[in-house]
Amino acid sequence: MNFRTCFKNTLKVRLGEKVLGKKLLVLLTLTCVALTTLGLTVFSGQFKKGDAFTGEMGISADVDLQKLKDGLSLDEEMLVLGKRDGSMAVYSSDLEKTMDLPAFHESEVHAIAVSPDRKFMVSGDKNGKVVVWDVLDQKVRSLDDAHLGDVRDIVFAPGGEYFATASKDRTIKIWETGTAKSVQTLKGHQSYVLGLDFSPDGNYIASVGADNFLIIWDVKTGRKVREKGNSHYRAVNQVLFSPDGRYLYTASSDSLIKIWDFFTLECLNTLKGHKNEVLCLAISPDGKTLLSAARDNTLLYFDAITGEKTATVALANNLYVSGLEFAHSGAKIYVGDMSGDLICLDYQGRKIVNQKAVEPIYALSKI
Repeated sequence: MNFRTCFKNTLKVRLGEKVLGKKLLVLLTLTCVALTTLGLTVFSGQFKKGDAFTGEMGISADVDLQKLKDGLSLDEEMLVLGKRDGSMAVYSSDLEKTMDLPAFHESEVHAIAVSPDRKFMVSGDKNGKVVVWDVLDQKVRSLDDAHLGDVRDIVFAPGGEYFATASKDRTIKIWETGTAKSVQTLKGHQSYVLGLDFSPDGNYIASVGADNFLIIWDVKTGRKVREKGNSHYRAVNQVLFSPDGRYLYTASSDSLIKIWDFFTLECLNTLKGHKNEVLCLAISPDGKTLLSAARDNTLLYFDAITGEKTATVALANNLYVSGLEFAHSGAKIYVGDMSGDLICLDYQGRKIVNQKAVEPIYALSKI
């Protein structure tokens, strides 16, 4: 490629405290160009002059998300899957693929979250990249260096104005959704951060990781409020708030689930029943039922308050569950698996009603 021919316009780009005059491509369409000296990646898509940004703001591109936008306008429930090759796909509630999303990741997509108003979607990958998808305006902003390690979890604040990312680089970052600007970096874990959740009022974040710590953070100040070391015997894979904010639920590789008092971090109950590491948790919209999926190929139902086990559903052998979601209505449960199975269960009937071999699923979120 002749860079002198292509790079005809010069923009000033701020990198830290230094302003550099660099020539950027401003053609309406392009194939794939890497601006390695700036740490930028410009990808296939429709670009407008002024759409490219550096640093935490990333790069913005116009993309065709019309099918996804149309589905949202019809209030359809959909699922979005992250895959090993960095691509993503959208499936209907009937487990039929409706579209492949433009590829903005180059490595395994390990985390996906959708804003409460369904206007934004955020995905994170093994290389630390975070991509913010503006579904209504059909724009994507790529944050190539959001983290220095694998992005393991993403959650939106209840109001959707912020989202948070957890990474193997031992940090949590809080981002402004509309601008994709990082507003807080939370440091305190001694190993990989594997899971996090916002409190229902949006004022706190709970995080867990491979260091076995459960930490509560103040969102505004970025400071620790309280913490619990040795919360489990092995790595803690996920944490969830109860809908009323009074309780926390943690899932661990030690095969246990624990219920905690949010205000004191006192362990109120230890839930047993799995025979291998617990990978995923989900709580019903009414807050009454806690679901767990583990490497023992079972899905367990628990009373979310008392901790009593109420049902066991056997899944297929050799499943490695990568996603567990309640439908918005609470009537269905969706399970995604790395072997390539997408499963739908009837929540009340406690049985599988649909199962399809699709493609290896590394992340799953309902839209």
